[in-house]
Amino acid sequence: MVRVQWLGINEGQKVSLKVYDLGGRLVKTLLNNEVISGNKIEVRLEELVRGIYFVKMEAEKFKATKKIILMR
Repeated sequence: MVRVQWLGINEGQKVSLKVYDLGGRLVKTLLNNEVISGNKIEVRLEELVRGIYFVKMEAEKFKATKKIILMR
């Protein structure tokens, strides 16, 4: 499980959290709805194989992309 906390995302905002591979192809949509528990988001990456991915998060006035390395 991955726990993510972003400041500036308020309860009730619609949040999109997507994972892309190195080629820019969408691998998985982890979240695509309103945040109901404040600004902490928990997601599971169990279905992904090890590798390098980019996680893109979008909210009303917030956008961020982070590189993750998944090792198992």
